[in-house]
Amino acid sequence: MAVKVEDLIQWPELEALEYAECANPELVLGPRIADATHMFVGVWYPGASDIKVKMLSTGRSYDMKKMSKTGYFAAIVPASKLPKRKADRQKMTPDQFPAYHLVVTRGKVTTEMPDPYRVPSRIDAMDRNLFLNGIHKELTSILGARVVEEDGISGTHFAVWAPNARAVSVVGPFNDWDKTANPMSLQEDVGIYELFVPGVGAGEKYQFRVLNSVGKDVYKTDPVGRLFDLRPEVSAVVYEGDDYKWGDSDWMKTREKYSVTKDAMLVYSFSLAGFVLPDPVSKKTCQLQFHDYRTIADDVSRYCETMGYTHVNILPMLEHPLDQSLGYLTTGYFAPTSRYGKPSDFKYFVDAFHKRGIGVILDWTPTYFPCDTQGLVEFDGTCLYEHLDPRQGIHPHLGTKLYNYGRNEVVNFLVGSAMYMCKEFHIDGLQINSLGPVLYCDFGRSGDDWVPNIYGGNENLEGLEFLRTLNDTIHEEAKGVFTIGHDSVIYPGLSDKTEDGGVGFDLVWNEGWKHDFLDYMQTDPLFRRGRHDTLTLSMAYQYAEEYLLGIGCDDVAGNAGSMFNKMAGMRHQKFASLRLSYGFQLAHPGRVLNFAGTETGELDPWYLGAPLYRHREKTELKTGILPYGWKITDEREEHEKLRGYVSVVNSFYKAHPALYADDDNTSGFEWISAMDAERSTVAFLRRAGSETLLVVCNFTPVPYDKFRIGVPYAGKFKEIFNSDDEKFGGFGFGNPRLRASKAVKQDGRANSIEIRLAPMAIHIFSCEKGK
Repeated sequence: MAVKVEDLIQWPELEALEYAECANPELVLGPRIADATHMFVGVWYPGASDIKVKMLSTGRSYDMKKMSKTGYFAAIVPASKLPKRKADRQKMTPDQFPAYHLVVTRGKVTTEMPDPYRVPSRIDAMDRNLFLNGIHKELTSILGARVVEEDGISGTHFAVWAPNARAVSVVGPFNDWDKTANPMSLQEDVGIYELFVPGVGAGEKYQFRVLNSVGKDVYKTDPVGRLFDLRPEVSAVVYEGDDYKWGDSDWMKTREKYSVTKDAMLVYSFSLAGFVLPDPVSKKTCQLQFHDYRTIADDVSRYCETMGYTHVNILPMLEHPLDQSLGYLTTGYFAPTSRYGKPSDFKYFVDAFHKRGIGVILDWTPTYFPCDTQGLVEFDGTCLYEHLDPRQGIHPHLGTKLYNYGRNEVVNFLVGSAMYMCKEFHIDGLQINSLGPVLYCDFGRSGDDWVPNIYGGNENLEGLEFLRTLNDTIHEEAKGVFTIGHDSVIYPGLSDKTEDGGVGFDLVWNEGWKHDFLDYMQTDPLFRRGRHDTLTLSMAYQYAEEYLLGIGCDDVAGNAGSMFNKMAGMRHQKFASLRLSYGFQLAHPGRVLNFAGTETGELDPWYLGAPLYRHREKTELKTGILPYGWKITDEREEHEKLRGYVSVVNSFYKAHPALYADDDNTSGFEWISAMDAERSTVAFLRRAGSETLLVVCNFTPVPYDKFRIGVPYAGKFKEIFNSDDEKFGGFGFGNPRLRASKAVKQDGRANSIEIRLAPMAIHIFSCEKGK
């Protein structure tokens, strides 16, 4: 054999390999042709004292020669059945060479393993094409870390998108965090680095060391990591999946028939970060200590079932860096945060709610991402996920990075995250906040501090296309899952179907209603007559979108103040106003969402870093989690009655389709009295099918013993709900007897009834047409 090992080594590439600067380690590693009957094998294994090539067909082993002190070994070994034609031999890919294992001795340990650089790419032509076009439906099947088997040996396949990096290697405890130990191979046509590492299994921590485009070493966590180390550590963890047995088959079947615009929706919103242990701060780590997913699920699902909620909305619970945040600065888009347990524990969390007939909605943030160096920012030395131009790439209010929706791969990353959460964790809905910069190029900007679209306008065409793609994909691929858009900015057609030119959300927050209603309720009743239009204005645009009426975290946190203190008047009037507010919210067209603590009249606002629920020794729940507030005082009875009221009004709402089934139809709502500013009262009808309800609200502390109100027809009217009922903490000022209409004109109607109208109260009457 004339050819020598030294003659087949590409020494410049080997030098780059030794300095962890090689993007194509397969040029010096793995098998390639030596001559017509032999193959060359190069191996990189720092710390190894001896390596042999073991041919699987014969079992025969061949010694490798150590070619450098740093750990490079090479050998020329016989290879049977090579192509006869030289041209055909030159076209061979590493996996087409005869199969062999490496027998590696390091210290006193000898290990047999497949050669990582003979292993074929697990990203085939179809995967590459789908990813480049932004339409790969299962991103975790090609990117991230997956436990696989090669030649009977288990290991982990790592892959990361970093097209502009000079070199990438995977590091972790398995290689002593040595950046030179496991260099990854670049698939240039798709910009993905990948490598199979034998012996690495589930539970191993890892990061990607990236030699970026400007020659700087940075250590990045896996963008597609499915499990992360507990903060403050930032490493991803190899996740093999789990054998969790779902118990929600009945829910998943019925979910596909659920309509967000026709069926009842009462959403209880809360943050998992509110569930801290009795001793919230660890003396060892100085980190907050939380209850786990399973404990929270057992208690809160039971509580929500008792309260009559149909859904829960969880503030962001994907992996994020800080405890003292709401979780919107996401660093792990494919991983439930490890603060509360493992992915299987989060599946239990969702399952627990489903078993009680309660859907789970996640806040999800595809709008911006944090500047943490281990995250997506300048991932490969270039603005890979974000825009290069700061006028497009930096959030004007938060200083965070904005996604570049013009890149197919970025869109695929975000849509892939959404689909993974929906399919892997049975999520029922995604709520997307901070839509402003996704909708408008000039959001939060002025003058020349923004970049117009290609037509010179301010619409973010790429952002809009992303939202349409996201909504269409979810509706097509995850049947029964809905999406909710949330921002104070207005864009026409957010909830219109994409085929009709809309953006495709199922629901949109009605920020106008929230702003006007809360402003009205904070106004002293003596002056509400001058603000009456703010109470009724929302119906002027009610049918522009499919609306959700929400009182969220931002509305009861910090300087916003609690709902209790938003109400005008003395203490008992505040409780009456809260009952009226929640009743009016349910009677008004639109789906309903309220943040935890509003149902009990919390006295103090929630603030960042404070536990949402405090521990008490005496509670009906086994964990000691108090499900009704931050700071319940000794005057507990009033808060308990308010909580009881919310439970009753929720059940009442669900029992009467007139309050929800025709929210999107003009026939479902009709004003009776919208102009009574002097007395600050309103009256209206709610309809659905054969049911008609008359709703009368008094927004002043003045009771009326004889209040005449117009009715839709001659008939009988029975009070079926009164927020002033004594059992709710009211005075019992109501209408126990049936009211028969009289032919007395009122409110432009030929017939009317006379009722007792309680102060700060809502009364609801059933309507029976006379024969």
